[in-house]
Amino acid sequence: ADGTIPDEHTARISNAPGTLSMANTGQKDSGGSQFFINVGQNAFLDWFSPGRSQHPVFGKVVQGYDLIVRISKVPTQADR
Repeated sequence: ADGTIPDEHTARISNAPGTLSMANTGQKDSGGSQFFINVGQNAFLDWFSPGRSQHPVFGKVVQGYDLIVRISKVPTQADR
């Protein structure tokens, strides 16, 4: 009813470059409609690693990863 979905911690897939992972608020079962693509090794976000951050991987980029990396390097206002 609040627009969130339950955590789906099933496969032990690491937040490695090219993987798609579910974004959340850091609280249990707080995922929504947002996801992110890892462009670096982010094992600290794995649901099975120590710590509070738990972001389950649910997919992998199979084509065009080079474009994703290029997009990630475009400066933003926060980079100024």
